[in-house]
Amino acid sequence: MRPFLDLDPAGVALDHTRRLWREHEQYAAPGRVRLDEFTARTLTDDNTVWSARVRGDRVHESLVLFAQQVGSYFAGSRLAGDLVPFLDVDVPGREAVVWRSGGVWVELWAPTGTGDGETAAGAALAVSTGVPSGRLPFRRRPKSPAA
Repeated sequence: MRPFLDLDPAGVALDHTRRLWREHEQYAAPGRVRLDEFTARTLTDDNTVWSARVRGDRVHESLVLFAQQVGSYFAGSRLAGDLVPFLDVDVPGREAVVWRSGGVWVELWAPTGTGDGETAAGAALAVSTGVPSGRLPFRRRPKSPAA
């Protein structure tokens, strides 16, 4: 049996990502989204990047929700250089949830405009139409003059 400290960080990061995504799929997005197979590549600084495309309905909403939900999972167990999941829209035509754990980068990505047609920029720049919210169905009554 190998000692605990000899665990491969890339394998651990991949296993954690798969488990977290299964939980997300099961509870937050049942039947709406799925991950393609993960691919691995090595950066110029010898760090590993695991990458998988997200497909399905309402992909943007699912990525945002995933980043929000799993952020607390990483908050207590961070090492130097680790990053909690965040939504990355730096690459044109693509949005991704990206994080770094144990020196390994992980990205779950989707092309913008997939699923429900919502893009990250469109969601962030939602404009108010000026339509009443319906919260207060009646206008305030004018105050009567003091008699």
